[in-house]
Amino acid sequence: MNLQIKLIRRGFFPKGGGEIEAQVQCLGSGESLPAFDHTERGQLSSIHVKAYAAGRLAAQGVAEVMATTATKELYRLLGPAANPQGSIPPITQDSIRESKEMAFGEGGGCIVTAATSSGCLLGAARPLERGTPPEATAVIVAGELAAAIESGACVDAQMQDQLIVFMALARGTSRLRCSPLTLHTQTAMAVAQQLTGCKFRVTTHHGGPAGSLTEQWMLECDGIGHLRQ
Repeated sequence: MNLQIKLIRRGFFPKGGGEIEAQVQCLGSGESLPAFDHTERGQLSSIHVKAYAAGRLAAQGVAEVMATTATKELYRLLGPAANPQGSIPPITQDSIRESKEMAFGEGGGCIVTAATSSGCLLGAARPLERGTPPEATAVIVAGELAAAIESGACVDAQMQDQLIVFMALARGTSRLRCSPLTLHTQTAMAVAQQLTGCKFRVTTHHGGPAGSLTEQWMLECDGIGHLRQ
């Protein structure tokens, strides 16, 4: 799939008003999505922190606080002191003060991503909620990304269930190496099987002990090869 997304304007709860522009390259007539094999994690190649704020929060330097805090927390969780046997790439960061043209209302958020040599992309994100200090938001997001990295999985917990529909509709058998299945993923699998007749298989994989955050699972799906009309 070829998908391009452009942020037109951010919006914040409760007013909303955000806008994105998405372009998706369609399959040709009679074509189906190909199955995928997402089982090789590879080595970490980059880690990036991005924080943004709009309105009065931008003037108060909230984005800068979140970016700096998340970066420090990631180094604490993943650096040599926490993981003497491994190493991580330098962590880059951006802090953005959104203009009135790029954001409607007042708010902020923090996004952290990690890419690997095999093309895996792990991430975590959280909007800044009223009453929650920006430092706390940044620490939570950093912790979620660190957990995804340490799990050894090829996708983070939030992406897991988003891939189910593609596995169900694809032609052939798709494979995904992931952490223990979330309730969202289990629900998506049950619905997809009922609606399409696809077949899912789940097996434990090498990793941490059963029930731990580093336990790895192999999720397979025999897709139905749905054809575009």
